[in-house]
Amino acid sequence: MEDVTPPAPKPKPEPFDQLQTYVLVQLIVELRKEWRQKRDEAIAPLKAEIAELKGRLDAVAELKGKVDALLTLFQGAKAEVIGLPRKRPSDAA
Repeated sequence: MEDVTPPAPKPKPEPFDQLQTYVLVQLIVELRKEWRQKRDEAIAPLKAEIAELKGRLDAVAELKGKVDALLTLFQGAKAEVIGLPRKRPSDAA
């Protein structure tokens, strides 16, 4: 009787040897560093602008609080309305 089992498959060769793999890994690491640095440089002005806007927003919120406090104070007090005379054409001289 003959042996009818198929022959064992040959192992596939690795696509890269160890040196090529190391070089590719180092290249990817360096590219990611470069891209991260460029991204951070592009984002820096935006972060500064956001910080400035937050400061302005805090100032506006503080002013609003002061206005609200003043309105609360003045709600109880009745303001007197003073009527001003209307301008007449003869007043323009």
